[in-house]
Amino acid sequence: MSDEDRKKLLLDVAQQFYRDKKSKTKIANTIGVSSTEVARLLQEAREEKIVRFDFSPPKLESLGYELEQRFRWLKKAVVVSSVKDPLYQRQLIAKAGAEYFEENVKQKMKIGIGGGHTIYEMIARLPNRERDIDVYPTAIIGRGPIISHIDPIPLVTLLWAKSGGEPGRAHYVTVPPSDKGASRAAVAKEYEWYRRRYKKVRDFYEEMGNVDMIFASIGAIEVTSAYRELKHYSTNYLLGEMSIKEKEFKDEGAVGDIMYCFFDENGECSKKGWNVFLSHGVEQVKTMVQEQRTVVVIVGNYKMKALKAVMKGKLCNVLVTEEEAAKELIHWHDHNRHASVFTS
Repeated sequence: MSDEDRKKLLLDVAQQFYRDKKSKTKIANTIGVSSTEVARLLQEAREEKIVRFDFSPPKLESLGYELEQRFRWLKKAVVVSSVKDPLYQRQLIAKAGAEYFEENVKQKMKIGIGGGHTIYEMIARLPNRERDIDVYPTAIIGRGPIISHIDPIPLVTLLWAKSGGEPGRAHYVTVPPSDKGASRAAVAKEYEWYRRRYKKVRDFYEEMGNVDMIFASIGAIEVTSAYRELKHYSTNYLLGEMSIKEKEFKDEGAVGDIMYCFFDENGECSKKGWNVFLSHGVEQVKTMVQEQRTVVVIVGNYKMKALKAVMKGKLCNVLVTEEEAAKELIHWHDHNRHASVFTS
């Protein structure tokens, strides 16, 4: 049997077993081999990546309800099971984020998309189907010639493609990259110049603030050691193409960023120069939460300090997370339940 014919056989056996739900014995009778040989063919199909498995993490409804009761501004808290591997954990919460997207994004909506690996994983897990939506980045950032962080613009394009192209629409503008040695003040001044100088940039910047729903993760200056070993945790590589270092922000009291805007432990963009790029950042998400528009944050316990700041500052009203993070948030809330920050 040729290699090509062998792979066709593997596909046939896999389809009969996984899609048609036939027993190994029935498949064996169909193709004229033993059931033991069928088992070997199925194993080979998996090894050849002809069959690939996708896990749908179970939702822990009671923990989600407890989060909603304590953080009363939350429209929804989605909690999935915790696993030890932070990369796999990120994939599981991204999958849950994709399921929330499918259930709640409606035709004609304007959707804002943040950057980073978590949002990439979410979009990658969306089914390919037509969606009549408008997709916007949450920040305008010039990059190049090399990039090691997944910015919103490629993710906007990816979501548009996953949604069938037309009738959906991808919206963005581009600006030149900053020089490698540029200071933070120089970069911020440069971006502000783009906004004032170019009408397309200025108009688009305003339009980004009028989306119906945002899907974002958060950057964190302090992450678990296991997550840091992944080497592409967001905040480090977010700033990697410039001379700006995360230590600058840490020394000033920042704990993380949302939509490329840094915030302190209270969830406030409290220092000048914390919103370097063209992003509405913290102020936009606060406004959207107050107006009952939807801000979805997808993050696990590997960014716990930044996540607590997000909750303290009310920087989201939908949270997709996992069991350990949910339990720690509940314990943290109950320990500080007399603080006014937790009132609705």
